[in-house]
Amino acid sequence: MARKKYIPSEAHLKAVEQMAYKGVSQAKMAKALKISYATFQRNLRSFEEPIKKGRDAVDEEAVQAEIAQVKNALLQRCLGREYDEVTIEKRQVGAGDVEIISTKTATKQVQPSDQALFYYLGNRDPNNWHSVNYQEKSNEIERDGLTPEESRKFMREMSSGTKED
Repeated sequence: MARKKYIPSEAHLKAVEQMAYKGVSQAKMAKALKISYATFQRNLRSFEEPIKKGRDAVDEEAVQAEIAQVKNALLQRCLGREYDEVTIEKRQVGAGDVEIISTKTATKQVQPSDQALFYYLGNRDPNNWHSVNYQEKSNEIERDGLTPEESRKFMREMSSGTKED
């Protein structure tokens, strides 16, 4: 007698998606569904979409959390911050024993970073904060109103101290 063919139910597909979200391996998914790993592998095409949906949801959440951390760190670099530095003074007593003599806590300041400020403002308010105003004119890029030739000429004049006409 031939064995009965396994067809994943909607409940199994939903369970696979939830397990993928939690990072469960395929072998453990098969065990939770009460099917063999070989059966799971034979039906992998049926499970591909729920696995992808579950893992993508985790990736998206992780990316959003990382972005929030980076934004916070950048903002702290822009504004500066204070932190407590703890110094522990120790002394060796006997063979391998260490005794703590004193603990000092000092509040330190991290100054705002000009580079972080420039980056932050350049992205948040690009109309008012930008490094160079580039304009495209007749297939040549101008920098602050100078063509590349004029810019090179100006730089030569500045370095030599003479003006060419």
